[in-house]
Amino acid sequence: IADFADNMGENTTVYLITFGKDVSCVLDGSNDAGEIKSVLSTLSNNQGGTKFFAAIKQAMDISDTCPMADMEYAVAFSDGEDFQTGDTTQKEVEDKIGKSAMPIYAMRAETGRVSASGISIVRCLVDQSDGEVFSYSKEHGVEASVDLNS
Repeated sequence: IADFADNMGENTTVYLITFGKDVSCVLDGSNDAGEIKSVLSTLSNNQGGTKFFAAIKQAMDISDTCPMADMEYAVAFSDGEDFQTGDTTQKEVEDKIGKSAMPIYAMRAETGRVSASGISIVRCLVDQSDGEVFSYSKEHGVEASVDLNS
């Protein structure tokens, strides 16, 4: 994400939503690389859980309220391990995807603990949005990021 911020175009705006036991928009639209990296430096994996559906819905809600951009997409970084729906169900997100033109890309961490059902949920949502799933690990995270950027 920091590399993306350093190389993004002038008209690129970034929103950053974290999702654990809570879902929070920690960066509410910025095109300043320094600000984006500053917010990144404050993040930690301290909540557990994954309110994946609520986070995707929030990203799509933000997309609905933003002026139409030349390119608009969501990138979800997740291990796909634990899906806690909270107040948002998978069906709600699937319905919203059906009404949206925003592709969702998933950067799925290879943790060795991810269940086949977790992977299939991510893949299903991404496929419905005409996005793509990228699998990454410490060994090839940079390669996956390059593929995503292209």
